[in-house]
Amino acid sequence: MNVKRILSVLCLGGALCLLCGCDFMDYQKANSLLDKGNYEEARAIYAQMEENGGYKDSAQMLEECDYAEAGAAYEAGDYARAMKLYEGLGSYGDAPEQLAKVKYSCAIQCKEDGDLGGAYALFAELGNYEDSAAMAQDCVARSWEDPQVGDALFFGSFEQDKDEGNGPEPIQWRVLAREGDYLLLTSEQLLCRMEYGDTNQWEASDVRTWLNGEFYDAAFSQEEQGRIQKVYTYAKQNSDLKVDDLRMELAYAFPDDPEEAERVLREYISEFGDDGDHVFLLSAQETRDLFSDKSDRKSVPTKAGGTPGADTVSGWWTRSRTSSGANQVVVAVDYNGEIGSVRPSHNSGVRPAICLSLSAKPSEEAMDLELFGFPSITDLYDTATESSGSSSGPCPACNGTGTIRFYYGSSDLEAILSGHDPYTLGTCPMCNGRG
Repeated sequence: MNVKRILSVLCLGGALCLLCGCDFMDYQKANSLLDKGNYEEARAIYAQMEENGGYKDSAQMLEECDYAEAGAAYEAGDYARAMKLYEGLGSYGDAPEQLAKVKYSCAIQCKEDGDLGGAYALFAELGNYEDSAAMAQDCVARSWEDPQVGDALFFGSFEQDKDEGNGPEPIQWRVLAREGDYLLLTSEQLLCRMEYGDTNQWEASDVRTWLNGEFYDAAFSQEEQGRIQKVYTYAKQNSDLKVDDLRMELAYAFPDDPEEAERVLREYISEFGDDGDHVFLLSAQETRDLFSDKSDRKSVPTKAGGTPGADTVSGWWTRSRTSSGANQVVVAVDYNGEIGSVRPSHNSGVRPAICLSLSAKPSEEAMDLELFGFPSITDLYDTATESSGSSSGPCPACNGTGTIRFYYGSSDLEAILSGHDPYTLGTCPMCNGRG
């Protein structure tokens, strides 16, 4: 009798399973797993129900899984996971309010940990939520408190969120190097996209013109411009021209007119040498040396500085070139952070760099980037990105430098007064600048 009863129950259970597809039992199991915090297992069962056409409120319970896990992640301090889940929930329940709470807590944590860039980004997103606006401004102010290499620093402002109604946003820079009160900075994000120009020469490029004209005027107030140190940025002929020696010779040539001596010197430097830039791009060598690896070189455009819908990493220009003549290419960092080269007509990201003075008034004359440990004589030809091909060694004419020095006259002073450049650097004709 007992055996018959057991068999009857089993048969009835089997019939129910066939009729209901075991959905009832699975649904109860999923609810139990959810109550116990086994979100992945519960989510898998609810998802299977949805694939089979749904059972009761299985679709809503899928969202409830995410909502419950988001709350648990927040309580555990896993703000990244909580934000991801709340963002995926959209307008479900009070998910938008919970997302704001998580972002605010995450921003506070970033600020306490010294990640001012991350904190500012979150506070800025939150807008008027609680005291987010004031906290964002505090991040800007705190970034100036003894910034070190790797830190974020906010300086100047530029349109970045594509909402001109709220004005330009503070520019976040990364401290790449520091020497005393001088900082070498590059923007954390790509502030615009543009072609390099009709040439691969930095000194004649459209990017250089834009950075030192439209961008410089728009991004920095007069007071802020007074903190930016002008620096030499291309084949620094001034170093080869021995400016200090020339100044001494001109002092002897014009003993009663020091202003004329200085005028001749400045005119000479402006005509034959690098007259410096307030805003520039990093060279290929600086890009290699100042970032820890290719991942560290990756950058994303701002909303205003990217292509429509772009919110992922993008390539960006350097000021170096790899060849000349018909095969004009510019060194650029690609979306993987690799250093390669593209034609100047390519539309790539612009990541400005500046030399900033924290306290002392910048020198009126341009300074050399050797201040931060880079060679004082740096040609912008970069052979490391050239296409593959065997080579028996460096070019015998230029010893691998890509440039040759051309002389004129018997002395520096003779050359200057006769209107010639005694130490002009030019492209090596034997290797066409490839070294």
